[in-house]
Amino acid sequence: PECAAFLDFTKPAAELEALVRALDFGAYENPIYLPKFWRGDETWLVTRAEVVTEADLDERGLAADGEPGEVVAADGE
Repeated sequence: PECAAFLDFTKPAAELEALVRALDFGAYENPIYLPKFWRGDETWLVTRAEVVTEADLDERGLAADGEPGEVVAADGE
């Protein structure tokens, strides 16, 4: 993956989800890269991605059924 698998949120959500799934080796150690993104000066690792629609978000733009540790991000579309 380009850029050491850092997610580019200007790309479509489906493309980002596909990259995260492609780098998921289940119980096996990932020999390539882990998908990740920058948040401030921290690097966050991504273990799962799911495309959601605007209807899945609450009035604040957050996933209505989000769980601790989940991040919802807008894509480039």
